[in-house]
Amino acid sequence: MPVILGQQRPAAATEVDLHPAISANSSGILDIDACNTGAGTAQIRIAVVSTGGSRTYLEYDLPLYAAGSGQNALHRTGFKAPAGTVVKVQSSTGFVDFTLNGVEE
Repeated sequence: MPVILGQQRPAAATEVDLHPAISANSSGILDIDACNTGAGTAQIRIAVVSTGGSRTYLEYDLPLYAAGSGQNALHRTGFKAPAGTVVKVQSSTGFVDFTLNGVEE
């Protein structure tokens, strides 16, 4: 059963870990949500960083429009993360909520 693995609302232009490293000897099937609650457009970044430090962006400066616009949310599903993976998020404003859901196996 999927559970909430992490939630963050980072300050503007500040990258944070949405979830600490996936446990050793396991992997995760993850979903990520981002919701802009602000009055203006925000650009978001979502990165997956491997144990060796290799960074892969799932989103890079993707615009999320103002709250109430109908285009202020993002939902990405079903990506698999190996042990040691860290999910990092950032937004151009301090008004984006990020949630990571999933199952560690």
